[in-house]
Amino acid sequence: MTTPPDWVMQLLPAAPTGAHLLAAERAGSNVDSGRIAELIHGGRAELASRARVEAAIAADPRLDMDESASWSRVEKIEHSLERGKVLKRLRKQHNWTDTEYAFATRIQGDGNVYNLHDSAFIRVLKDQSTDEQKAAFLADAENDRIIGCYAQTELSHGSNVRGLETTATWDPSDKTFIIHSPAITSAKWWIGSMGRTANYAMVMAQLIVGGKNIGPNTFLVPIRDLKTHEPLPNVFVGDIGPKVGYNLVDNGFAIFNQHKIPHLNMMARFGWVDPATNQFKRRGSPTLTYGGMTYLRVGIAFDAATALARGAAVAIRYTAVRQQFQDEDDPNAKGETAVLNYKMVQYRLLPALARSYALHFAGRELQALFNRFDTAMKSDQNAALAILGDLHLTSCAMKTYATTVAVEGIETCRRSMGGHGYSAYAGLGHLYGEQLPSATYEGDNYVLTKQVARSLLKSAGDVITGKGGDTPLDRALRHYAERKDTGAAFDVLNDDEQLVAAFGWRVAHQTFEILRLKMKAKETWNNLLVPIWRLSTAYSEWVTVRAFYERVSGAGRERLVADVGAPSADAIAQLFRLYALITLEERTGDFAESGAVNAQQFGLARHRAIGSVIDAVRPHALNLAEGWGLSDFVLNSSLGRSDGNGYEDMFRKAAANPVNGLTFDPDPNSDIMVKRRDRLAKL
Repeated sequence: MTTPPDWVMQLLPAAPTGAHLLAAERAGSNVDSGRIAELIHGGRAELASRARVEAAIAADPRLDMDESASWSRVEKIEHSLERGKVLKRLRKQHNWTDTEYAFATRIQGDGNVYNLHDSAFIRVLKDQSTDEQKAAFLADAENDRIIGCYAQTELSHGSNVRGLETTATWDPSDKTFIIHSPAITSAKWWIGSMGRTANYAMVMAQLIVGGKNIGPNTFLVPIRDLKTHEPLPNVFVGDIGPKVGYNLVDNGFAIFNQHKIPHLNMMARFGWVDPATNQFKRRGSPTLTYGGMTYLRVGIAFDAATALARGAAVAIRYTAVRQQFQDEDDPNAKGETAVLNYKMVQYRLLPALARSYALHFAGRELQALFNRFDTAMKSDQNAALAILGDLHLTSCAMKTYATTVAVEGIETCRRSMGGHGYSAYAGLGHLYGEQLPSATYEGDNYVLTKQVARSLLKSAGDVITGKGGDTPLDRALRHYAERKDTGAAFDVLNDDEQLVAAFGWRVAHQTFEILRLKMKAKETWNNLLVPIWRLSTAYSEWVTVRAFYERVSGAGRERLVADVGAPSADAIAQLFRLYALITLEERTGDFAESGAVNAQQFGLARHRAIGSVIDAVRPHALNLAEGWGLSDFVLNSSLGRSDGNGYEDMFRKAAANPVNGLTFDPDPNSDIMVKRRDRLAKL
């Protein structure tokens, strides 16, 4: 049997249907999901733009992802290349903007083999090259005449850039750099797009001039022939193999054997080797070279919010349709109860929804901070340097926090869906695998927290010596320093402003405590890594809760009401309280140790306040989830369909999956494995 018989295809789900249940959910809320979607995505024009991009992609059969879960790794890479080429052609055909093209590449998840070329490679080329180098390389990169990748991480070093082993030795005899891998551990590793796609790599290597190690610098290194696409002599390059997820991207390795590149190929905006004197010279501040890495971290942190929202939307829709058991406390109940009505499910899913909104508003502020830095970089490097410290601190903290929250939240959403959540057709296993590497790339989440702590400790030191400024961090540190001996009393249950202030107090307490341990108790950095991680988390949660509060209070609330209407603004404000109170409950030890919250408040928060806000959010859960404006095409989930027809779609995909085209020979005495192979048609 290759297709289900007619009597199977005529079967319908038992009543009430998913469509009926979702319609009732939507009608039971006065939250306007359409206006919220405009708020999140920047207006009707942006939503219309996204819809046009989606329609163009959906119309092209080469971009169909229905069978992707059944593809082998080799098939995935081949499809990824085809998909990337089609998207680039569609970009030209439909004259997509950069924003539209970026949306198109992310729309179905997992990316494609051009992703690192389009983002990291071109960005570094723009940020770190001179005008001469832009003239030589940028147009070719932007028009895909050369395809590049960003090669920093090595087999034995990632976060520790100063420990990289690849060398770039200046050869004064012919004015070239010699790129060399002195050991197997110096192999470039995990480099996206390097495996089979890129013909150039931005290689981070130790610059050696006159026998002296100058430190890591960036070099534009050809790795494959532009005509044959075969590896160049003295370059061994390939794909690193299957991964837990993200298998449509060819993460690669490269080893160099005395590979020569021209003088022009050292990225020289901030430093270069003078060919006349054979001396290394600097231009401006080398610190500004970190701008490219900051750009990537800002994007990762912002995208984490959308990833978590995808997980929450799928799980909330499904649990609104999925019915299990009768309500044993209601003798008049008719039929079974929607899974979303169970408190344990609400306590898992509604905080995930609240966190997606919280991360979104915090991400918007982080993006605005980066935009100010990026603008300053083009005209005033001193102004850019003044912004970079705060940008580096917040981007490291938020990248770490947002990706951790998203990964953990997506898995919580998947588990809340029960057994069906384990199916690839549910869409969350794929989403989890796609999001999982974000916790380690562009800086391991635990390693980055040390950089956050260093910045916070410096700010605390400045406050002690009277050099502190007037940022929210400076004010929180100063307030704590002035009142730490008398304590503080924050009304976290009745005053949202006080609730936010308690988060700042906790950050200040942990900062000064680590400073005391470091300066007076002479603790080693290694012994402080656990409290440092806690401090970074505390800072990230304070940044997030503060950004969320500013959006739902005062002038922020006035704008919010104007944007989405009072009922929707009220519901989003309840999400703020849910995020803040759930975070407070999860960090009970930290808040208690700092003296920000007492035991009675914790008890009331746990037993009353959180339950009350959960009850307030529950009627609006579906509409708030749909406020993200994530289409069925984006969610790519049978169980998260907007029409509620998840059971039908799941059955359709299962019946038509390629394994059902195989007729086995199960006789253990037979040497035949498969008697017949059929290509199943889509139902």
